[in-house]
Amino acid sequence: MKVVREKIAVKEPGRAAVTHREVELRFTRRGPILFQDAKTHRAFVLKWSGSEPGGAAYLASLALDRANNRREFLAAMGRWKIPGLNFVYADVDGNIGWIAAALTPIRGNRDGLLPVPGDEKFDWRGYLGVTDLPQSFNPKEGFLATANHNILPSGYKHDIGREFAAPYRYQRVRDRLESKKQWDLAGFKEIQHDCVSLPGRALARLLAKVEVDDDLKPFARRLAGWDGNLSVDSPAGPLYAAWLKELKETMLSLHLPKELHKTAGVLCGLPVLLAALETADAKWFGTDARAARDRLILATFARAVKRVRTLPARWGTVHTVTFRHPLGGSHGGFNIGPFERSGDEFTPNNTRHDDNFRQLHGATYRHLLDLADWDRGLATSAPGQSGQPGSPHYGDLAPLWSKGEYFPLAFSRKKVEEVMRHRLLLRPGK
Repeated sequence: MKVVREKIAVKEPGRAAVTHREVELRFTRRGPILFQDAKTHRAFVLKWSGSEPGGAAYLASLALDRANNRREFLAAMGRWKIPGLNFVYADVDGNIGWIAAALTPIRGNRDGLLPVPGDEKFDWRGYLGVTDLPQSFNPKEGFLATANHNILPSGYKHDIGREFAAPYRYQRVRDRLESKKQWDLAGFKEIQHDCVSLPGRALARLLAKVEVDDDLKPFARRLAGWDGNLSVDSPAGPLYAAWLKELKETMLSLHLPKELHKTAGVLCGLPVLLAALETADAKWFGTDARAARDRLILATFARAVKRVRTLPARWGTVHTVTFRHPLGGSHGGFNIGPFERSGDEFTPNNTRHDDNFRQLHGATYRHLLDLADWDRGLATSAPGQSGQPGSPHYGDLAPLWSKGEYFPLAFSRKKVEEVMRHRLLLRPGK
């Protein structure tokens, strides 16, 4: 092993003095030691493709940005290592393509989920080549879509991952793309900010099959005619979000202790839970599964109603986002927001929220490109064009972003000069 000793300066809370602690870092030919078990005399080592030469994150972007055609694009993908990403390709000749790229190890008969002995027979056997990665070019559908869903093609032979987002965002995007043959930039804007929840539609249909108590009927009617649209003005939004939380926690409680809910919720996902609810699956609900399922629906819906009785019946009022600066607590002027938000984590406009409905995840940057005219490009970003608090551009993009509005993404020098409002000139010091 290679042993490296480092000193770390530590300031304890409430103490003025700074102490130094020495730590010992150990490295093997397979990677760094993460943990040593003194009782069993075992060390756990992490082998990671990002530690390979050229493994700096996004380094191959330098080659990717210079690609002029499909051949050069795939050559750049051959150099891509970290992180694993979906890449889409399009050129001025009308060709489109997609590839999921990462430096992906070949583990033989092992899957990488659990540690293996430090024996050579368990060593990686190289990496997948570009031709072995999931990909598609010029599909018959005439379009490509990805939304962090399971992108593995049917019959794909290599083991590259198991955890994917629920398919709802992808399904909704695909439905939109299949709805008509011709699209323009305005239509793609609508898709990027689409806030229709397919799980919301499913739960509304499910509730319609169950007889609710009289005091719950006004709230049941709020969902009965709902089309799943989680716009900022949606009166069904708070009720749906509260009920979905109650449903997930209660269903997982049927078989798991609470400390495992978060992990299990990620691994099994909402599609599994919804399928069990829709079919009244006996594996989840036991004997007389339909009656047990209906009791669970009524109990969780009642708890959701109890919570939302005191909340505004408008999604955007409770579902907001604030861009918080690390110093925002001591100087509120550094924070930007709040802004009302549509959608949730299952809509194409991904605005995943916490238990209090505050958004904590989602895209701050998007763009739309017309390959027939690069100067027609559009983009949206947040919170501002400048990272300097006090600058008029510190938060100037956030209001546009929050409303789904775009600014010109100029390409040619002529167009840049046309839309430019301000020029910042940096001169080297003398």
